[in-house]
Amino acid sequence: MAIPSSVMEGSVGLGESNQPADVTRLQRLLNAAPSAKDGPSPVLDVDVRCGPLTCGAIRGFQIANHIGFTDGPIEPGQQTEPALRLTLKPCARS
Repeated sequence: MAIPSSVMEGSVGLGESNQPADVTRLQRLLNAAPSAKDGPSPVLDVDVRCGPLTCGAIRGFQIANHIGFTDGPIEPGQQTEPALRLTLKPCARS
């Protein structure tokens, strides 16, 4: 089965489209990122709102993972989203 290039449909961040489903997915991805990769601490409330804590967590992740910019938004399939997905622990196969 092919892995989708993006789990988001629209961009998330300050001034972006911030569709509730995309914000929820992003908050869950950020919360699942290990602290060594600058996952948020404390974890974000999964509240479908892209407020200052979510925007701060995005910028913190971009800085800690040397994305090359810290503009805050995450766009589907662009540099930050795949980098975030790569920090997740792969599921064991049986």
